[in-house]
Amino acid sequence: MSIQRTLFFILLFFPATHFGQSGIQIIFEGQFDVHPSNEALFNSPLASFGNQFYVTFVNSKLQTEVARKKDGEWQRTIIEKKTRDNRWHNQPSIAADGEGYLHLVYNMHSTPWQYSVTRFPEEISTWRFRGQYVGKNPGDSMPETAYKKTWLTDGTAAIPGNQITYPFMTCDSQGNIFLAYRECGRCETGNYYHRKWSGGISKYTVNNGRWQRVGNGTIWAQDEKFVPLGIFISFGPKQRMHISWVWNAHYKPENRHAGLPNWVAYARSDDGGTTFKRADGSALSLPITFEESDKCASPAGPGKGKSTFWGYTRNTGSPDGKPYVLIMPRAQRQGRKAGNSIVSYRDDTGWQEPQHLPANAAHILIDDAGNFYAVSSEIRIYRRAAAGKKWKPLIVDLKGGPKLVNIDFAHFRETGEIRLSGMTKRPGSQPILKIWTIRFPPNPKSQ
Repeated sequence: MSIQRTLFFILLFFPATHFGQSGIQIIFEGQFDVHPSNEALFNSPLASFGNQFYVTFVNSKLQTEVARKKDGEWQRTIIEKKTRDNRWHNQPSIAADGEGYLHLVYNMHSTPWQYSVTRFPEEISTWRFRGQYVGKNPGDSMPETAYKKTWLTDGTAAIPGNQITYPFMTCDSQGNIFLAYRECGRCETGNYYHRKWSGGISKYTVNNGRWQRVGNGTIWAQDEKFVPLGIFISFGPKQRMHISWVWNAHYKPENRHAGLPNWVAYARSDDGGTTFKRADGSALSLPITFEESDKCASPAGPGKGKSTFWGYTRNTGSPDGKPYVLIMPRAQRQGRKAGNSIVSYRDDTGWQEPQHLPANAAHILIDDAGNFYAVSSEIRIYRRAAAGKKWKPLIVDLKGGPKLVNIDFAHFRETGEIRLSGMTKRPGSQPILKIWTIRFPPNPKSQ
């Protein structure tokens, strides 16, 4: 018997000007026991292809797992039998290319690529390892102690780069995969805290089955003083590629990740990653440096000497190509109210002041009609009409405590449906990963 159940949630309090018709469907797709270390904000654990979809996670036995749902039934397979217990770093990301092959990157914290691809389209039972072998238990040691000379080069994996962390994947409308990550572009000298950590973006072209760095084939972002973190990619109408990230000071034993100011930056590409521009259309050269980059949010107010933002971003684009970047302020005492916000760009005045999102939403989306969506961890989905100012909430799930939410962004762009996962984090209980699909009625404005 299928575990799928469909709930019809009629939102009588939604004005038609905001939500169109009633009759929104909330479809509970299933749930899995996961390990407490499955928590992450950088990764992309959901993918769709045809009439089926996939989710990847660190299961309760500390194994990297992939599950597929087809015709209402789940199939599961183990990819990595031993995953390092490392919150925020070793969690997997998955993508389906335009031919239906699944690509998985996983179990990495400043280590060579751990990367596998399915042998057959739309199947998860057999995989090919196309990463770099680093021993029987990859990721079993911290990079300070597991450091190897073979990790100094660009690596032997099918994907360029080495000493990888924070991989995020998404697809364009042609089924090409774009993969953003932190790497070590200059590792020829020094110990762990003297390395010049960099940001990479690589593209898998489905027509030739090859991974290549975007642009001129070099590292995407690199600076003498700052490391690019949390690189996030989204695609808008006409395939405009939006990229956002956070510039943090290079790691030192005395400061690690915090204690210094940081900045949120933005770039775009209108040609599939061949060239990159600032929000105003002016050209960027690669690798992008801190000075050259388009900073859309900067440290401000009291406590300016403190780190202002968490090292993660989200972004989206409106139908006319306007960028919106989600920023994550760390604390109210640092000059900004607690809670996540969005910044947008106007041609006449530049980057705008941050606007707070409802319920500290951690994800933003814009559909083809220009409607805004904000997804919070409760889980609630807030929607705002393209020309509106008031957010209206849709309750998805308030049970089980706070949830760490992830979204299949490519699926939303293709279908207008919001497919999301939410991991419960209530202390003292078994963490559970739940998956939903939200289907909205046709929007009159999009017809």
